[in-house]
Amino acid sequence: MSQAATSKPKDNPCPTPAHTEANRLLAEVAAAKSSRLRAEADLAAEEERLKELSPFWESLETAYLEELKRETEAIASLKAFETDNKWELFAPPTLAPHSIKTELPGGDLFYSLEEHVVRPRKVDVLANIEEFAELEIYGLGDYQGFARAIKIAKSVDWDLLKTWPQERLLLVGTEKKPKEVFTFELRKES
Repeated sequence: MSQAATSKPKDNPCPTPAHTEANRLLAEVAAAKSSRLRAEADLAAEEERLKELSPFWESLETAYLEELKRETEAIASLKAFETDNKWELFAPPTLAPHSIKTELPGGDLFYSLEEHVVRPRKVDVLANIEEFAELEIYGLGDYQGFARAIKIAKSVDWDLLKTWPQERLLLVGTEKKPKEVFTFELRKES
């Protein structure tokens, strides 16, 4: 905490109603903080106690993680099997409508064809869109909609502006002003 002038009357520690209320609020913060710390300690102790009492605590967590892994692997195996055996599992997929459902005693399998946009690695799609967007902006050709395909998220780096001198800030329409900052420090209980 910074060194600042202290105003503490010797006779009355709370000379005004504002001082009295601030002191009450400090006491409320201290009490809440103390209660929270006690609750955190109680919670940690109870968790440790439960772990010690229950020989199954750790094994339950391990069993859950093993079952989650098993489920993930089973889903991956099913998807791989469907891909490898689509001709048998689904009526000829190339002749099918958008979606095919195969009903089995254990559940239903679905096959569908959906379009998705490929994100090529060796092509700068953004640069290409920007070229066509320029043509759209200048009205050269029928290139409507290209500019809308570009997301632009501009924002001010306020942390950087904190380092700028006042003259530069005035150029862009802002300035540095003093700001009141209020902090507090609780007294240690004696």
